[in-house]
Amino acid sequence: MRKLFFARCWILVFLSLYVTVAHAQDSVPTHPVDGTFIKEWLVLGPFFPEDLETDFLASTNGEASVNPKPGDTVTTAEGKTLTWTVYRSEGNLINLERAIGKHETAVCYAFCLLESDEGSDSEIRVGSDDSVVVFLNGQKVHTQPAKRPILVDEDRVPVSLRPGKNRCLVKVSNELQKWELVARVLPPTRAVIEGVITDETGNT
Repeated sequence: MRKLFFARCWILVFLSLYVTVAHAQDSVPTHPVDGTFIKEWLVLGPFFPEDLETDFLASTNGEASVNPKPGDTVTTAEGKTLTWTVYRSEGNLINLERAIGKHETAVCYAFCLLESDEGSDSEIRVGSDDSVVVFLNGQKVHTQPAKRPILVDEDRVPVSLRPGKNRCLVKVSNELQKWELVARVLPPTRAVIEGVITDETGNT
């Protein structure tokens, strides 16, 4: 009886671990709207050529309707199958070469859910190398065609968040060399301080 008891316990532990791991693999990266940098994304790519106007997700209902899960696939125009994969960065900057591979004149996508406690106005801040497009809940809210090195908070995009989870899709192109993304969303309670800093003598 004791052996049977322990055997059942081990089976329950195994099933519990299996369910936990399976759930983690199936979960979509979800980030609170708290001003911190988004370090975990679902990524997909590469697509060719480097073109912000082409909807490379048209075969799966398009960029505006995208709501992927890890393991979902997309077939490119060339017949290659690409898979949405979770990528997590240790730092604030997302190295898309590590996430997607080293490719030139290409485009990739990064997707996450932004979780807000309330519906309110907010601001998405994005930096990219090179061009970038941002969709929120199916609406294109920002386009920046540019050949540029990455700069934190370079693009500041005012947005309206819904209460709960908001779908955020970022499309980043690469011409040559580095391929990078950095993004965060400011909370609705953010404050802006303006003024002139002076020393004790009144000098600015």
